[in-house]
Amino acid sequence: MNLRKKSELANSILEKETSYFKDKNIIYGFFTNSKDKLTKENIEAQLTVIDSYYSTNMSRRYYGIEEVAESILKISNSKDELKNKFIEYPKTSNHSNEITNLFHKKYGYNKKGKSVGRSMSLISKYAYFITDFNFPIYDSIVREVYPLLSEGNKLNDSKFDKFVTSMNKLLQFSQIDDFNKLDNLLWLIGKINRGNYSLILKKSNYLELVAKIDNLDSFKSNEIDMKIRDYINNNIDDLSNIFTDRQRKMIKFSNKLTKNKA
Repeated sequence: MNLRKKSELANSILEKETSYFKDKNIIYGFFTNSKDKLTKENIEAQLTVIDSYYSTNMSRRYYGIEEVAESILKISNSKDELKNKFIEYPKTSNHSNEITNLFHKKYGYNKKGKSVGRSMSLISKYAYFITDFNFPIYDSIVREVYPLLSEGNKLNDSKFDKFVTSMNKLLQFSQIDDFNKLDNLLWLIGKINRGNYSLILKKSNYLELVAKIDNLDSFKSNEIDMKIRDYINNNIDDLSNIFTDRQRKMIKFSNKLTKNKA
């Protein structure tokens, strides 16, 4: 399979046919409009908008976003310097300890005052945006889809530097140009496989789609996603009024990946 072409297809779909790109630009605006000298308040605002759009759930932890912002600020209060440190991190096997430690620290507390845990997903997304999309995103979708694209190899995420090494291997194997296109491919396949189409389809098309599926009201949220996924996979050739040709091509590719893995 030509993953490079598939990544270009995913990039084209997301940037031209979905609300994903609009949301991404809203978040990115919080980074392009900021001055070079970073403040705690500035970083907290950036983290909060990422948390809101990506549902990383950091806002549920007491003082979590505050502590992440403080840790980022300790690395540098210069946006350009911080950007360069994040960009350089995946480029070398000698990974910066200060960046690795940033991902391994625990942030936030529960109601009992107990430390909750790491925040690798939120921080990786922060790095992704501050580097102009030149940093690998870590989240549940990446963990799910990585084995589908890497000939069954599992993602090594025991430590963040191991995760970055695994992502670099996938970049080399797939011959994809950059982390942004790789993330687009992983994200789109993941959303398709989960049956989560709200950020892929326009509102009118999404409402038309779900209206075709019987008895959705009787299912729980995660069951609804599976019903939508199965309906689309079984009827994809009859849904040209809802999906573009490029979207249908990607859905068929994603469905084939899943079947081959099963």
